[in-house]
Amino acid sequence: MKYEVAQSIRLRKGLIAIDISKIFDQNRRTDARGPNPVPLRYPLYLWHRDKGRENLGKWIDAAAMRAGR
Repeated sequence: MKYEVAQSIRLRKGLIAIDISKIFDQNRRTDARGPNPVPLRYPLYLWHRDKGRENLGKWIDAAAMRAGR
């Protein structure tokens, strides 16, 4: 994933991090949050707390605007 993040930065693509660790899998289990591979200057959203289902489009649009797209 480090390569993909580096290429997104190099190509001036919009970039965000979304933590999905609180989403249940088919067995009703969740994962622990891992390290954030996205540099701190980019936003980190928490899917559950930040209402990702409602706000994903807004997050993507904001990332594109920050990237000048």
